[in-house]
Amino acid sequence: MQTSFFKKLLYVTIVAVVMVVGLRSGFSQEASVKVFKSGDVLTADDLNSSFAALAGAASGGIPYVWSNYQPVVQYEGAIQPDGHIARLTFTSPVDGLVWATASYEIRFRNTFDSTAPAQCRVESLLGLTPGMSTCGANTNCVLTGYAQNAINANLPTQLGGGAWLGISQTASRVFAIKKGENVIYLNGRTDCADANWGGITMTAIYVKQAPQATISMP
Repeated sequence: MQTSFFKKLLYVTIVAVVMVVGLRSGFSQEASVKVFKSGDVLTADDLNSSFAALAGAASGGIPYVWSNYQPVVQYEGAIQPDGHIARLTFTSPVDGLVWATASYEIRFRNTFDSTAPAQCRVESLLGLTPGMSTCGANTNCVLTGYAQNAINANLPTQLGGGAWLGISQTASRVFAIKKGENVIYLNGRTDCADANWGGITMTAIYVKQAPQATISMP
């Protein structure tokens, strides 16, 4: 009776040690769960791979990230005819969701030095299609991935022929993506005298789930 108890204790101890070894080694290799049949001999590699795969699934699924950067160029980054500024193109091996962000600088010029200065706005929107058709003109859009700068009429934005005033900004949004090629657009619109986007970093991070959340002020 006592011998049987110690055998069980030894077996549990061995399994626990193998689990720890498996979890530690599983993060550095491609892991998959092995299905065992009656009579199979268990090896440390078999258990390591299976436990690593289960640990990876429990920690949030398969991690992927796509990112790229476009530097600041004064007279580039203008709004294209279809309404987009830049686009991030990437190929996903799976369907799923991504958390997309765009960090960028907007350089703009208003009409502060004219005989009739007027306030103006610069708007940006992350989307799966080019343009801002989902955001009505002359409105404050209530959309995720939308960002706006309101420029007062008397704000100096240029001295002589020098650089325009620049403001840094970030927009983010969760998108459903498909297996294969995907494109995320940074779109723009302005009623200022002119505006250019630059220093753009666009990133898409694969996520397993995107539960609903709320934000309130205050």
